[in-house]
Amino acid sequence: MAPRTTRKKSDSKITKPETTRKKSDSKITKPETTTKKPKQLSDSINKDKTNNDEVIKPVPSKPPKLPVNEDGHRYWLIKSEPVNRIQKGQDISFSLESLMKVESEPWNGVRNYEARNNLLAMVEGDLCLFYHSNCKVPGIVGVAKVYNQAVPDEGQFIPEDPYYDPKSTKEKPKWWCPRVSFHRRFRRKVSLQELRSASTESEPLRDFMLVTRGRLSVIPVGKHEFEEIIKLEQNGSISDDIDCDISRDFITAK
Repeated sequence: MAPRTTRKKSDSKITKPETTRKKSDSKITKPETTTKKPKQLSDSINKDKTNNDEVIKPVPSKPPKLPVNEDGHRYWLIKSEPVNRIQKGQDISFSLESLMKVESEPWNGVRNYEARNNLLAMVEGDLCLFYHSNCKVPGIVGVAKVYNQAVPDEGQFIPEDPYYDPKSTKEKPKWWCPRVSFHRRFRRKVSLQELRSASTESEPLRDFMLVTRGRLSVIPVGKHEFEEIIKLEQNGSISDDIDCDISRDFITAK
């Protein structure tokens, strides 16, 4: 990952709570952990190049919950912690502002198999709602874009890393992460509370996974769900209460 920040992904045991190093049911919740290997993995493999070595990329036997859109892309929601939190001596916070300051960032630190499989399904150009978790008012504050497809998460091999996994090997890495880049900030934060209320009143958000399965740190989002959330963003006046300092010039994608 770019600078060695870690996202907080909320499916883990540290808890992004309501709800991952960056990057985790993002970039906060406990680092995501899983007590058993999911059955989602098949024997199918893809070959990827990392450090000039061939590594096996797992291919989930079950496709993502939502199909690709007519343009060949999907929408997602990724969680990250904007507030400083120290784990293994490292600050694992990572806000939308942190993402804005770099060309791209590996969405690392996810240690939940379902969330990992969602990361594996991402392709360049997919849009991700950027959700701040483990803060006073959790909510969606902007949009990120998938920069490239998943490669092995290097943190899993480093003992000092907050998300080190001693059972993973470079020959057969368990954890993968795509790179994401900043796309734009929201006019205002769309809070979790607002999304919960909307899910009871708005048909497009009735089954929104953030509300039904809040701890998962990487969540598939339907096209109609994405569009409905953008409509919510447009309601009310512009507010800079988004847990970080990003100019209003970036409300529109550059």
